[in-house]
Amino acid sequence: MADLAQEWLHQLAGWSATPFPPKGSAIIGNRPEPFTDTRRQIMTIRPIVRYPDPRLALPAQPVTVFDDALRDLARDLLDTMHAAPGIGITSPHLGISLRVVVLDLDPIDGARTYVNPEIAWASPDMILHREGSISMPGVNDEVTRHARVRISYRTSTAT
Repeated sequence: MADLAQEWLHQLAGWSATPFPPKGSAIIGNRPEPFTDTRRQIMTIRPIVRYPDPRLALPAQPVTVFDDALRDLARDLLDTMHAAPGIGITSPHLGISLRVVVLDLDPIDGARTYVNPEIAWASPDMILHREGSISMPGVNDEVTRHARVRISYRTSTAT
């Protein structure tokens, strides 16, 4: 299943039919990203899978290949999340069953990409707060979560 997801990711990496302008965002978090060429860069915003699409209930597969297609996916997730707007998005929200998460929770550090995240520790203390989902715009509910968690993950550059 993971091989199929990786193959699908590679097929989607070229989902923009025209090579000009290039995929990618001119902004990463709150910091400008240097342009790599003289062509104007634009944001790539992909369609968001909406609830109750059954793809949202499928377990996401671990990422096994860390390449340009994965970095393109991470940029597309960021662009799509900001356009929605939202503070978090996962690749299943784009219909791609891989374990990639982008969160923009810190106004100073900006957005971060987490590949293959796993909870390594969770505090016994619980909190209740209001949450929503990018797949269900306008729907919010009170959710109970651990007050603190420690996660292990990799970045889109496999560090």
